Amino acid sequence: MSGTQNTNPGNFANRPKEEVRDIASKGGQASHSGGFASMDPDKQRDIASQGWSGFVWQL
Repeated sequence: MSGTQNTNPGNFANRPKEEVRDIASKGGQASHSGGFASMDPDKQRDIASQGWSGFVWQL
């Protein structure tokens, strides 16, 4: 067992460093994949002028 004596699998201290690194990199990729801030400014303006009723999530 690596890290601590705590056997909780959700505890990152109990996981191999490579596994933790892999999980962390996926989180960073997911958080920067898109959204309102990465849209074309004209599309942002159009959505903002309609309020949230005109916004459709496109993932």
